[in-house]
Amino acid sequence: STSSTVITFNSSSYIDYHSQELLDYPLRLSLRFRTLGRISNGVLLSLTQRKSSSLIIPFFIIEHSNGKIEITVLQLDERKVLSTVTSVQCGKNVNNDNWHWLQVEIDQSGIFTLVVDDDSRTSQIPSYVVSSWNLNAVLVGDTRRLSSDIFQPFIGYMSELLFNDENLFEILTKSKDESISNFYYDSQHLTVGYRVAFFNLVTVNTQKSYIAFSERENQNKNHGKLDIYFLFRSYVPDGIILYRYAQGLNEYFAIGLRAGILALFIDFGFGKRQIVSNESIKLADGKWHEVRVTRIGTDKIELVVDNRANRSTLSANGIRNAVSLQPVLYVGGIPNNNNINLTGSGLNAHGFQGCLSSFIVDGRLLDYQRALVLNGQVKMNVCSGKLGFILFVF
Repeated sequence: STSSTVITFNSSSYIDYHSQELLDYPLRLSLRFRTLGRISNGVLLSLTQRKSSSLIIPFFIIEHSNGKIEITVLQLDERKVLSTVTSVQCGKNVNNDNWHWLQVEIDQSGIFTLVVDDDSRTSQIPSYVVSSWNLNAVLVGDTRRLSSDIFQPFIGYMSELLFNDENLFEILTKSKDESISNFYYDSQHLTVGYRVAFFNLVTVNTQKSYIAFSERENQNKNHGKLDIYFLFRSYVPDGIILYRYAQGLNEYFAIGLRAGILALFIDFGFGKRQIVSNESIKLADGKWHEVRVTRIGTDKIELVVDNRANRSTLSANGIRNAVSLQPVLYVGGIPNNNNINLTGSGLNAHGFQGCLSSFIVDGRLLDYQRALVLNGQVKMNVCSGKLGFILFVF
């Protein structure tokens, strides 16, 4: 982490810095960032022409995409429709849940340099494109305009955003009377400080409730990598949280609570493996807990619960065989049918009861609005306890 101001972004956070004057060239910016849960893509920031709070036109978009930083350069064509001029990629493994650094410089003639950690690229934008932009704003964390199927909002942490030598995040920590800046700003769902990022909350109320997602719908390129991140909160010591199986075989992958301990169980036909959280700490305590499951190389998988790590070694074929699992993912519980197999896991078939949040599976954010099935008592965008009080709402 860092001693500088850190900003936590969930899936709906953004900061809109805007000036009454056009931005001066050369434009220089640098930023430290850390993605959450190895999520595959998200917009870090955009250089925009801001005509009003509801009319923002992004022309220079910086995002992380499949482990690289990608810059997309846009212009308005003769029909006043945004079209791509060029795109440039740089860096590697920038979504690995560690801190990374980037720097961009653009001059009036359209030459720009991108540096990501120890990698760099130089490219050229036609000067007539640059002069047509009339940039006057920096939008951080989202584009707020383009289709979310193309550009996803950023989820994770940012720090040390310097724009033309001004630290834009430090403005957020000062009152408007104290701040001396060329920028005004608007923001939404902003968290100043390094905090757990809550988004896409859901409450599962009964043992027979569950949510099913289809991997086919998203055509997830990372399917089977076994990179998982989520938060949970429960008072009930037993219940399935995540499950996927192989059709016609006994192979499956499951995560759930077992007597208050989190257990991850894998059977891909090359031997059963189990990883459990610290057995001395019961997790069905009504508090939020953070879970990471990460594939390490070809033969290891790691379970981290509240920053405590446990690892297990699998056969090399075992992890690679994960792609044979069915493209249906169950969250919060499982249906009652003959395909469900929990042999050897010690997990019972009861569904999880409590709150789930911030689910990222194989780089993909789970959106409950796009679920294949919502079965039983499932409440979206809220976490509520047995007493009926609401703990967190967007």
